[in-house]
Amino acid sequence: MLMKLDCRVSLVAFLNHLAESAPRMLEKEEPEFDFTPLSFWLGKDLAAELLSALNNIRLELVPKYAEDIYLVNAFWNELVCEVAANPQVYRERPEVMDDLIDQFGDIWKKPLSEFEVIYSINYLAVGQEPIILLGVEFFAPTDEALAERAIPKAEVDRWGKGKGTLTLAVATVEATTTEIAFEAGREQVVDAISLIKVSALQGLAGKTLDDELLQWRLSGYYLVRPVTAEKPSEWTLRGFHRQFSPLVTELGNYIQQGIEWLNLELLNDLPEDIRIRILRSIYWIAHSATHEADDHKFVDLFTALEILLLPDEGIVRNKGAVIALRYNLLGGYLSPSAMKRMYNRRNDVIHGNPLPVVGPQDTWRLRLECYTTVRLIVRASSSQPEVSTLRGLMTTLETEERLTTFIERAEKGIYEGSLLPDLVKEARNKLKKLKRVAK
Repeated sequence: MLMKLDCRVSLVAFLNHLAESAPRMLEKEEPEFDFTPLSFWLGKDLAAELLSALNNIRLELVPKYAEDIYLVNAFWNELVCEVAANPQVYRERPEVMDDLIDQFGDIWKKPLSEFEVIYSINYLAVGQEPIILLGVEFFAPTDEALAERAIPKAEVDRWGKGKGTLTLAVATVEATTTEIAFEAGREQVVDAISLIKVSALQGLAGKTLDDELLQWRLSGYYLVRPVTAEKPSEWTLRGFHRQFSPLVTELGNYIQQGIEWLNLELLNDLPEDIRIRILRSIYWIAHSATHEADDHKFVDLFTALEILLLPDEGIVRNKGAVIALRYNLLGGYLSPSAMKRMYNRRNDVIHGNPLPVVGPQDTWRLRLECYTTVRLIVRASSSQPEVSTLRGLMTTLETEERLTTFIERAEKGIYEGSLLPDLVKEARNKLKKLKRVAK
């Protein structure tokens, strides 16, 4: 069962409120789990409670007991949908709610065992003395070090063949299975690698500007074994989980398709201010692909959109609303409320949410919108050569006619989403400013 009191209290409170409001929720088509429409399905307050309860469960169960994606899906299917489908039962019989929560906890809270996990890192040289951070030991795979830990030398030699210097990292974790141990240890090692990078940067301060010295990551090879009191046990899980090595394939045709779709052949003909800003945004789109974590990719992609859609001098208030509005006025396909919601999730990452906020599908979606924005700005600038700055180009979007059309469409229900009122308010404010200037 879920043992931590704060976790259980927040979960019970959310499910009780869900049972009270479920009839209204079920008037709509039953949704798949997705963070994006939570406010639409549950309402703003209940959606906030859901995220709080889910975060508490994740803090308790990930990574020792469960992988994040499987836990989130189970939370939605086995708790949220179950209570929403049978609200009267859970309203009138609190003991049934308690049993449901206990069953959910029992599924995940299996007994923990101790595992030792070895990870390989290419191109990192730590020297002869091991480095220990966050309980992770980084060491050079000398014959003596491998024999001491009963690590098969032939296997390690294969890992490092043709890849330069090899360092091994060993983490001891508690988990329910060898597969979960791999995930739990990996999270621990990635955090420790970040500490090593920052420590190296500080130690190198003023001595080099070459960040390429620090571009190493987990290479993907690993070994897992249970820890026993007797002699070292056999490595029961071994394999390759692709990390740093890129996939190599012929990309010429795809590169050419991308150039044509983005209209990049027109880039050199654009005014300097617009061209420079587009190039800077493209840098951040490309940089997003260098990260492992989707949260980091997401922030880079919104940095690109801010460069493109917020060229205004001074401080822009309510950036998410302005980005979503201008994206729509430019001709973007995604609903403006959905764009604003994505920006809110970017803020969750920036302002310290301790848990992963977005996943691969979110990153993929946002990257598509970045491509679209680049394409539309290149097209808009090419058709208005008299506009010499990106700020000026944004002004051509925010005309009285376009803002009025946006407001009318929102009022007619052509646009949907719980955040739409915020965008309509922003459009009305811009419309008022235009009318004051006109007077």
